[in-house]
Amino acid sequence: AALNMGGNNPTAPGVGSEEWNGASWTAGNNMANPRGIAAAFGGQTAAVVGGGANPPTTYLTAVEKYDGTSFSASPASLSSTRAGLGAAGGSTASTAGIFAGGYSPVDTPSGDYGNRIVEQFNQSANVVTAAAWASGGAMGTARYQQGGTGTQNAGLAYGGYSSSPAGTKNLTEEYNGTSWSAGNVMAENRGQCSGQNVGSQTSALAIGGTTGGSPNYGPECEEYDGTNWSTGGSLTEGGGRSYVAGFGVVTAAVAGGGYAAAGVTADSEEYNGTSWTAGNNMQTARSGASATGILTAGLAVGQYNNGALVEEYDGTNWTAVTALPVG
Repeated sequence: AALNMGGNNPTAPGVGSEEWNGASWTAGNNMANPRGIAAAFGGQTAAVVGGGANPPTTYLTAVEKYDGTSFSASPASLSSTRAGLGAAGGSTASTAGIFAGGYSPVDTPSGDYGNRIVEQFNQSANVVTAAAWASGGAMGTARYQQGGTGTQNAGLAYGGYSSSPAGTKNLTEEYNGTSWSAGNVMAENRGQCSGQNVGSQTSALAIGGTTGGSPNYGPECEEYDGTNWSTGGSLTEGGGRSYVAGFGVVTAAVAGGGYAAAGVTADSEEYNGTSWTAGNNMQTARSGASATGILTAGLAVGQYNNGALVEEYDGTNWTAVTALPVG
């Protein structure tokens, strides 16, 4: 039981595969990429093939997996283009192996005709059970652009806008997994808190927002202890902001980006439970991003309007990472 795929022929690299049953070869399905002098490991029912070339100019990083019937692209591509590389792994599985060496025109110095790069390939399988949305309990007061945090069985919603009567709200509601109940109100009416995810139902932080009847991007923040709201430290940048990407806990929170009086901003600050301190800015100014994580490992996702940008925060710096497929 063996598998052969790709390879050079007199005119061009092949995309086809063939399976051996001990007596004869049978044609199999094609790879997505034509490739010669590639490397592979695994077996006839589970294999991995990586790299290869379509000389004289095209060298590949692409990795494909074979499940015994068809090939599929792996997101774990090689770090650099190369062909003529070696591979090693189990003979009957494709969950772990290495790719090593190889040649590419970009190797330096090119006279070495190769490199010493070694990469590990690892794959784990997870069984995913399809899920579905179900209706939960309705809120006591209809509103939008409110702040929120917590879990499905211990959720918190605060502030926001309402159409009837119109304007910002200081309302608080808690969710127990079934229904919402009204809590003590905030000190200020506060809208445009969407995008925040700081703390829990018993310890939350409301950051900035629109706090007046006309656009008033207030710097004021409030802390919730599960019963009452109290005044927290004020934001220090932008004269106040709304639509921030907030994440963390009350004693270690981050507020990235948002909308200030001067417009969309990349400002970023950290909160220690008492006061805010300016940190390194985001890579791109944005407002209305969704956010999650902790002080040393946070994520800001998307932005208004229809943005697909994503950035990660490591406790010091923001780094742009793979964008959303759809803004």
